[in-house]
Amino acid sequence: MREGRAINTQETDPVKRLGKPKFFRVYSPFSFRQIFEFIIFLPITFIPFVGLPIFLVLTGYRAGPLQHWRYFKLLQLTREEREKKIKDRWWRYTK
Repeated sequence: MREGRAINTQETDPVKRLGKPKFFRVYSPFSFRQIFEFIIFLPITFIPFVGLPIFLVLTGYRAGPLQHWRYFKLLQLTREEREKKIKDRWWRYTK
């Protein structure tokens, strides 16, 4: 695995010890599709009692795997392994 930052052992401040990144990380916590879905699903929250749980399930289903994208990348999982882990954690993503 490639190292992402040069570590400066002379510094006492933890943030300064990290140094500058060596290369750009491709990760975006939000996508245009996710923002669009959020706006479209937001009126569902006005339905009494069931609106909010439905909204959380619909948005969590997409947001959960997106937040774990880097974790799966670090584990070097194949697409099939990644999909299996997502399927196993589906309910936890929607909570």
